Amino acid sequence: MRKGLLLLLLYLLPLTGYAQREVLAWTYHLIPPFILDRDSRQGLSYDLLELFNQHADNRGRFHFKLVYQPRKRLDLSLQRRQVELLLWVNPVFLDAAHCARSTWTPALLQDQQELLSRAEQPFDYDGPASLHGRTLGGVLGHRYQPIEADIERGLIQRKDVLQGEQNLNKLLSKRLDLILIPRTSALFYSRRLGLNQRLHFSARPLNGFSRHLLLQPDLDPQVAEFVTRATASLQANPEWQLLLRRYGLD
Repeated sequence: MRKGLLLLLLYLLPLTGYAQREVLAWTYHLIPPFILDRDSRQGLSYDLLELFNQHADNRGRFHFKLVYQPRKRLDLSLQRRQVELLLWVNPVFLDAAHCARSTWTPALLQDQQELLSRAEQPFDYDGPASLHGRTLGGVLGHRYQPIEADIERGLIQRKDVLQGEQNLNKLLSKRLDLILIPRTSALFYSRRLGLNQRLHFSARPLNGFSRHLLLQPDLDPQVAEFVTRATASLQANPEWQLLLRRYGLD
């Protein structure tokens, strides 16, 4: 009896001594489909991290947890090297100094920056000059590279908010001429809120881009390897495809 109990304890010892590592995954995207509700942890960012947590290659080694910060605060955290894993970004979004020596996963999503106007006053983008004299809604801290120079020169009036939904409300209430919003978010809002008949999508977007995960040099090599492999296999993952369909991104 004692021998059997001793063998059982020896068998369980590696499990009881095992410590799961918490990995913080940062984001500044407080908009659908990435975050729907922080209290109930709803949104594609939470779903992606849950896929990582449940991934067969994880084997319970890592627990991924989402951390949200507004863009300007997150830039400061990047400068202080507090961020090791950043979601949904592209090199053009960041200062070169913030992603020096960093690595990037394969693309998770293809996206583009849409210009939305009211259906009764449709606008189609035709280069930066077509925006001169117009009031444009953006998101605080976000960069819109093709038109930044014209905004700085005062040729385009930019008004920022914290969240994209605020801009939608301002557009529909005629306080803005146009808004900039990622296609991933625009499709979600137009479908969920029934706005298809009230909004006009410019035939030409501002620009297109891919969304990746940024892996900073300070990220544990084992975590970095797992994230890279798990991300590369997403397109063949049926659960990921179901998530894309749920959020209208397929």
